[in-house]
Amino acid sequence: MIQPLPELLRCRDSPLVWPPRAKPATPPATPEPPPEAVEQIEAREVSPGTVDLRQGLPGNVALLKVIPAHYDGDACFRLELHFRGQVRTTSSPSDLTNQRRPRLVMADLVASEQWNRDSRCAVRSYDYLINWSDTKHTLTRWLTTLRKELGPDLQLIIWDDTDFEIPWELFRHSMEGEPAWLGTAVQLIRWTTVHEAGRESQFSAELGECGIDGRIVLFEDLDLVTDRTISLCRIWPAPPEYEIAETMTHLFDLLDDTSRTVGLVYVRCHGTHGSGLEEAALAEVTLASLGGRTLRALQNSKSLIFLNACNSARAVVDRSLGERANRNFAEIFLRRRARGVIATLAEVPIGQSNALARRLVKEAQTGYVPLAEHLRKHRAKYAATLPAHTINLGEAECHAVKAFLYASMFVYFGHPDTTFRLAPHE
Repeated sequence: MIQPLPELLRCRDSPLVWPPRAKPATPPATPEPPPEAVEQIEAREVSPGTVDLRQGLPGNVALLKVIPAHYDGDACFRLELHFRGQVRTTSSPSDLTNQRRPRLVMADLVASEQWNRDSRCAVRSYDYLINWSDTKHTLTRWLTTLRKELGPDLQLIIWDDTDFEIPWELFRHSMEGEPAWLGTAVQLIRWTTVHEAGRESQFSAELGECGIDGRIVLFEDLDLVTDRTISLCRIWPAPPEYEIAETMTHLFDLLDDTSRTVGLVYVRCHGTHGSGLEEAALAEVTLASLGGRTLRALQNSKSLIFLNACNSARAVVDRSLGERANRNFAEIFLRRRARGVIATLAEVPIGQSNALARRLVKEAQTGYVPLAEHLRKHRAKYAATLPAHTINLGEAECHAVKAFLYASMFVYFGHPDTTFRLAPHE
């Protein structure tokens, strides 16, 4: 069983009221605590040298841990919300009854022939997600409290090691009659357990800038970049230094070279998912074989990894190993010290996936791009075109729903405040 984070403050059956955001103030000369005061841990800002956010999440950052469990004979999940030194849990029978394994897996549905043939299939999935979200009452209350206090400043880390494949970006949160998709309303950051002794129980993302003055190393499958004008190499007026790998194996050979400094690793290829390490693959490189690569070039670089490949963020739980550990491609790069990883939860059409990558790199040439906020805006752009309801939709409205679901398949792993910039090579 995956161990939850150590409790920062033991849960109590008190109303959902959080300690206020830490503010600088001059304390009284002889402060007296109120009678029966509840212990509070002051929220602290995270410095670039801090690697364990459990020890002091910033006042605008909440961490939601998703933990596999069993209730009444069924697989389910419980939630732990860490915020300002307190921990809240959903572990009551009423919570666990409505927190079972979902039957709908977006990645499998997106890959089906029916999804590609009938645009209304996406609308049915959209309706399913709305109704699934409605019964998560405790989580909805938590989010309402957080959003009311912090508004757009809220940053939410989702640490989900289950194989339930819940698209948390598509959690429908209604607040005061105004529904919003979570991935458009807040900056949402994914995390996964990093399989390295000493880091396995930590949120160990490093704060800072990535991509600065580093070269670009990329592999683009020509099947997916048939028009070379859409290649990532063709968008720089004054290009940074870059290397093009001929195959995925060649790409990882380049990353094994400790003499390289890499700012961006960009992968555009077919991604395959499976229940075993030999089945999950990026092009010809399986998850099993990648686990043995050192990727030394990432050790001293400030690298952003952009896995523009289908299924690259999906959990892989290989039961043949005698364990229930969640493994995926994002985890391996984080373990090898990448600063951040962008990956996908499902298949995404070529046009939309290329557009996101090109827009990110273009913006990074002229300034610092906050990665979590960039993806929130990406989802919000497509959410703005959504119909008000799903009754008797026309074909264009059905396509708008499908495009929004695709946009929500991109997720970011890393520190909430990490930014990305690419400097032209001189």
